Amino acid sequence: MRKTKLLIAGLLICCILPAYGYHRKDNKSTRLNGRWHTHSIKRSLSKIPISGEVTNGLLILTNSQPDRTVYLEIRNSQGVSILTKEILQENSAYMVIPLDALQDGEEYSLIITSSIKSDKLITIF
Repeated sequence: MRKTKLLIAGLLICCILPAYGYHRKDNKSTRLNGRWHTHSIKRSLSKIPISGEVTNGLLILTNSQPDRTVYLEIRNSQGVSILTKEILQENSAYMVIPLDALQDGEEYSLIITSSIKSDKLITIF
């Protein structure tokens, strides 16, 4: 019963959450979709400040405006959390996450949030 609930939750997450960029552990960039707001009107109208790519078994994220602590979560296709990580503001300009524990050929979701409730970026890789 629990496995069924996890499977249904995972399917709902994959179907409901907006996500762009699909690739495996190859050398492609990924597009993050979502909202990332700040108190600055100029910033909230600009593009998402975080971009990323998967290369050589590493997830590399670049933040052009590292003004807050960010929280990363990687979930498998069933919606089960595989990795959670807090990146402090001073370290959030360039983030490198090893993907050694992830299986090749599987699909994973990356969810990036912050302490601001409306900040949420999502991609599938």
